[in-house]
Amino acid sequence: MIGFLITKKNFILLFLILLKFALQYFTINPVYELHRYEFLHLDLGKHLAWGYTSVPPVTAWISFIILQLGNSVFWVKFFPALFGALTMVVVWKTLEEINGNYDLKIDTMEVSVIKIGNSKGILLSKTLLDKYNIQDTVEVILEKGQIVIKPLSRPRKGWEKAFKKMAENGDDRMLINDVFDDENLEE
Repeated sequence: MIGFLITKKNFILLFLILLKFALQYFTINPVYELHRYEFLHLDLGKHLAWGYTSVPPVTAWISFIILQLGNSVFWVKFFPALFGALTMVVVWKTLEEINGNYDLKIDTMEVSVIKIGNSKGILLSKTLLDKYNIQDTVEVILEKGQIVIKPLSRPRKGWEKAFKKMAENGDDRMLINDVFDDENLEE
């Protein structure tokens, strides 16, 4: 039995990995040679070190492996494709692990549901209410078998009172002169 079961999801992942390798080899026109930085990085394989200020040590180690494998363009293209494919696998497996739930839970807590008259409710601590800026009103969202409580956002709340106070104090004058004061717009 193979450790990698061929399920529909794994087949899609395998297809994407093969597509990554195919694109790496077949979409780049063979007329183009290696870039000067690729030559620089390949040369680092001849002078192994623990790294330089501009290049991490793993680059030199991979260059050394490329040199040992024959220093062909195939291997120069192979390792970026390999790391791109490995990145896809890590992201894929991470999403599988969290069951595709992108909204990771940072804070969780257990609270009791208590009877309040003919209804039921929950009590939240003042610390929690302050942390999430919950004042008097909240938005309750029912989605996918869960209840989400969000503070009701009113971004311009209190602006009218603040503008009236500014007018009373004379703070509502223009800070920059009007650029059209001396212009004749009738022309």
